[in-house]
Amino acid sequence: PEKKRLEGNIYLGKVQNVLQGMQAAFVDIGEGKNTFIHLKDVLPKKDTKQEEISQEKLKQINMKEHLSPGTPILVQVKRDATHKKGARVSKHISIASRYLVFMPETDIITISQKIEKEEEKKRLLEIIKNCLPYNCGAIIRTAAEGKKQEEIVEDIREVNRKWEEIKEKAKDKTKNFPRCIYEDDSLLKRILRDLMHQKIDQIITNDKDTEKE
Repeated sequence: PEKKRLEGNIYLGKVQNVLQGMQAAFVDIGEGKNTFIHLKDVLPKKDTKQEEISQEKLKQINMKEHLSPGTPILVQVKRDATHKKGARVSKHISIASRYLVFMPETDIITISQKIEKEEEKKRLLEIIKNCLPYNCGAIIRTAAEGKKQEEIVEDIREVNRKWEEIKEKAKDKTKNFPRCIYEDDSLLKRILRDLMHQKIDQIITNDKDTEKE
């Protein structure tokens, strides 16, 4: 917990330089070392059922048509930095909640492979399709299995509210940027979020700060 973790955080970054030969760019997110973004993480996310862009087609795409130095870019940290490399970022945003992983600006909807009953898969997919905002996708998590429609709908509303707040903060590009506009849940909160669907009667901690969190 003492180590600062960037993975999952969302930033309004600043494109530093574009490397056409590598089909990548360096993005300053205000955390010291510049982050790295690849062309695949800039282009719109495609449905897994659709044909992936081939390496040959990728080579024909001009990276500088999508990014230019000095411009703002909304990115999420997908992999933390190491002592040798900066963090890896992507324009493909995802926000985890209790019952789903919310993916704005894509129409991809998938379901956890651990949910095996076909009837339950159909039920969950129907709920999600009817309740997701326009141009938003999701990964339905195992925790959603057997949950009432009202609980799932409320979960979608809550995570969509977070996304709307992120978009609102990202609109103001006159303020200093790069800057962090969304911090992912702490390790403790992520653990609780992922375990609370199980039959837990009591949680015990030996630390006052943890209790407050």
